[in-house]
Amino acid sequence: MPGIFAQHGVFTLPVVKLFVEGQVCLEMARSFSLQELTSQVDRIYRLWQDSTH
Repeated sequence: MPGIFAQHGVFTLPVVKLFVEGQVCLEMARSFSLQELTSQVDRIYRLWQDSTH
């Protein structure tokens, strides 16, 4: 597992990385709330949907 973490630049936990079409669109580490995460993911998803239609 440490090799996979290092490959993606993860050196602390917890880490959430959101990839959209192979690109990192969101990276949150250490201290964040579930509400913050949900809000950011929703925003990125809406932007992605708008750009694909």
